[in-house]
Amino acid sequence: MGTVTYLDPLPSMQIKYKLNDRSALHLAYFSSISRPGFFEIVPYSFPGEYYTEDGNYNLKHVKANNLDFRYELFPGGSDQLLLGAFYKNIQNPIEYVYERPAVAQSVIEPENVGTATNFGAEVVYTHYWHKFGVSANYTYTHSNIPTSYKYYYTTPYGNDTVTYLTKNRPMQGQAANIGNLSLLYKDPKCGLELQLAAIYTGRHITYLSQYGAPNASMDYWQRGETILDFSGEKTISRHFSVYTKLNNLLNTADIIEMLYPPSTYQKEIWPDATHRSDRTLVEKKQFGQSYLVGIRYHL
Repeated sequence: MGTVTYLDPLPSMQIKYKLNDRSALHLAYFSSISRPGFFEIVPYSFPGEYYTEDGNYNLKHVKANNLDFRYELFPGGSDQLLLGAFYKNIQNPIEYVYERPAVAQSVIEPENVGTATNFGAEVVYTHYWHKFGVSANYTYTHSNIPTSYKYYYTTPYGNDTVTYLTKNRPMQGQAANIGNLSLLYKDPKCGLELQLAAIYTGRHITYLSQYGAPNASMDYWQRGETILDFSGEKTISRHFSVYTKLNNLLNTADIIEMLYPPSTYQKEIWPDATHRSDRTLVEKKQFGQSYLVGIRYHL
């Protein structure tokens, strides 16, 4: 049994300046915290096929200072245009790190990894032409956190040695580019709504490594991907409607890779690792498409 006690003042401030009846400027500052997940702080150890998953009862909670500026335009109806910029300073972010505490042991566990900064811009746009509409949003995020990597090398005298390299990298799970584009159809008279949505998530780190080299690191990166979904709903009576959801229509796979060429040994034991000469394939997950049709009852 253990206890963790902490007290964090969380000041916030919002200023909104109205330009006219349809537009405004919005400035906001706020402090926030994020507590570790309950399972993350349980001191468990679960052996897997390739590595052991461990909990970390020493995790600290995450603190962040956030600054946002936004221009808001609401021309009428459901139409809107939002243009924003943001800055975040994040202390003790929690990320999953791949470690080798022993030669024959591989472990992945959550750790606090220093201080990170995120800044960027975003745009949100929605517009309807009678029954047809388009909704789009895009966010660019420059994420940075200095990280120390172990670098093993052999000296000109034949001695194996290790040193540490500090390199800047984006936060785990933070893609620089994220976008969404939806084509909409909405007819309230006949009770029909349709949506075709494409979601793009750029390349991002899935697992961190303790090891690196001057021109490379052994972090695991997930390749950028586009997901295409379709959904629709049709009212058939006062209380009933039918709906459908079709997910991953492009049959997009999750591809995880390390951004350095595969070794001769990797080429021999796993030919698929050579899918690109400058990257090493680690994992590929093919989920396929999913289809859902149902009937909804409204009170």
